[in-house]
Amino acid sequence: MINNIKRTLKHTSIYGTGAIASKLIGIILLPLYTKHISLHDFGVFGMFEIILQLLPIIGLGLPVALQRWLGLKEYFSKRGKILFTCLVFYILYPLILFPIFIFLATNFSQLLFSENHDIVFYVIFVSVYFQLLSKISTILLRMDERSVYFTISNILKITVQLSTIVYFITIKNLGFISIFYGELLSTIFLFLATIPYLLKNLKFGFEWNELKSMIRLGIPTISHGYARQLISFTNRYFLVFLISEASLGIYVIGYKIANVIWTFLVTSFNIALPALAWSKVGTENQNRFFSKILTYFTFILVWASLLFSSYSKRIIHYFAQNVSFWSASKIVPVLALGFIFSGINTVLNFGLVASKKTIKMPIILIFSLCINIVSNILIVSYLDYIGTAVVLLLTSISQVTLTYLFSKNHFKVDWEFGKILLMIVVVILLYFATTIFDDYTLLLRIIYKGFIILAFPFILYFFNFYEQIEIETIKKIFKKYLFFSKV
Repeated sequence: MINNIKRTLKHTSIYGTGAIASKLIGIILLPLYTKHISLHDFGVFGMFEIILQLLPIIGLGLPVALQRWLGLKEYFSKRGKILFTCLVFYILYPLILFPIFIFLATNFSQLLFSENHDIVFYVIFVSVYFQLLSKISTILLRMDERSVYFTISNILKITVQLSTIVYFITIKNLGFISIFYGELLSTIFLFLATIPYLLKNLKFGFEWNELKSMIRLGIPTISHGYARQLISFTNRYFLVFLISEASLGIYVIGYKIANVIWTFLVTSFNIALPALAWSKVGTENQNRFFSKILTYFTFILVWASLLFSSYSKRIIHYFAQNVSFWSASKIVPVLALGFIFSGINTVLNFGLVASKKTIKMPIILIFSLCINIVSNILIVSYLDYIGTAVVLLLTSISQVTLTYLFSKNHFKVDWEFGKILLMIVVVILLYFATTIFDDYTLLLRIIYKGFIILAFPFILYFFNFYEQIEIETIKKIFKKYLFFSKV
């Protein structure tokens, strides 16, 4: 099991680095954003940011299906034609949608914002167009394990993205649209950088039957793949509709800080989990493996959430150059708690995939969206952006509950929900303990809060959280590193 984990982590570190680094650009450049972009405009950016993440839904889940078709030996003889068919489909299909999108862009711009932002919609659509095209070649690179090619291409893409954003914001003073210009140019660059490898593997010919099968497989996965973006979209829309773009700007700052937990831990975990999890499905060790993987994963999530929440005020003061953004620190703990439940849901959701019950994913999404919309209407008007964070938490809890109820009869695992609840309760109490030192000097805050954060795993020991084999393993790890430190 240890060897499998090491192999999976190695794979994740290579192919997950590009995705994570790209998302971290939003954090790295926060000081620049908050200095050159007003609170109102940052709220508008926050709305468009979710649209950019949501629009690839037009890809019909084809990238997910393509991995299966490229990975199975039975399709190897058709590989070149399948790639050619997918490329032609993604070249022509979005162009058919473009006139419809132009028509809808004007209406959406009037519906969502007080000003006209049609140009941003157009930039986003073209970005997604090249994103879909580049998906084919990057998936091929991953399936062929061309890690060097993949990594260099992504590093150069990020370089283009960073330099473009900085240039347009600081030199051209174009405001938040600079961020989308950076996305557009970097996505075009990635497509041009990876298309040569794709062209070498293409074979002229159409496999329309295979394309239909791939789309049939891919469409049901959309509800899970874009559930988070759909919920974020409704949350941000209601905050703008009921309050203002400025409130959304504050929320987006807090979301970006808390989202570091998702970016580093959950995104990496989602890349690593399938390869390891599928090897355990149907084995004698299935029950214990999935039960423990959820417990350990939650342990890491809650501990990281405690760390970010405890120092969130200082982190936001450091990254946000404008004091108008500083109140965002109030929502980081609530958002972090919501991300814990969302992370738990990624593991429980695997049960639906493993048991071939993916048809229930859209049902879960519909129920979750209904709960989300009702919660927004009832809460946001009274609690402003703090209410939006509370709504995200409630929606995440509902998703976990629904996923468990829908999967428990098909994928039976003795989940350690008692331990998970214990960890969450302990972390919440420890967070409130850290707030006692908020008015202390910086050094004392770091020291006292650090002690409280480090106390988390030791407190669990007194609640009989660890099994004997886990305690023995921890002792061995301590002895090993203690030995090396003495050497």
